[in-house]
Amino acid sequence: MFPSPYIVGITGSSGSGKTSVAQALQNLFGSGNSLVISEDNFHSMASNVNLQSIDPQDQEALKEFEIFLKKLKSGQKSSIRCYNFKSKKFCRYKGNTHLTYPSKKIIIIEGLLIFSHAQILKLYNSKIFLDTSLETCLSRRLNRYESKYRDSEKRRWEIVSGQFKRDILPQKEFADQVIKTEDKKPLEISQVILSKIKT
Repeated sequence: MFPSPYIVGITGSSGSGKTSVAQALQNLFGSGNSLVISEDNFHSMASNVNLQSIDPQDQEALKEFEIFLKKLKSGQKSSIRCYNFKSKKFCRYKGNTHLTYPSKKIIIIEGLLIFSHAQILKLYNSKIFLDTSLETCLSRRLNRYESKYRDSEKRRWEIVSGQFKRDILPQKEFADQVIKTEDKKPLEISQVILSKIKT
């Protein structure tokens, strides 16, 4: 039997399927037993810009992320600032500037740089790296945009792919599971993760 709370970290390139896999994994555990948190809330903190251009050594964001996870791991509720991913700005939700999460049996964290800091790395019980080709990641990202925006997205991808090689790929060595995601659906990947956790 695994310890509770049990924290699962899922990382990989932009477009690797982190969010979809995290949500599929939550569905397997059930929302009553698990919650999903995106790292975006923390790395967008300092300058309200897109996560891709945030310095992975953003100390303010990393410290808040660490405190947030430690509280959940100790069984306490924990709060993060409300963030609107479309406007890239902090916001209010039902009049509140923060969202409060209860600690649950399974806590799933997904994000680009979640294994980049030693103090945070040791909080995870299971560390997953989604190994997806950059070509597949680009194709998935282009599918998110209307055709008129795709040229600018291709140019932006040159920056993103550079960041992947510099900041994200090195995190692969810290993973307990490296999962090839080509031709696999999020449910299939989440079932692989779950089988390893249970063993």
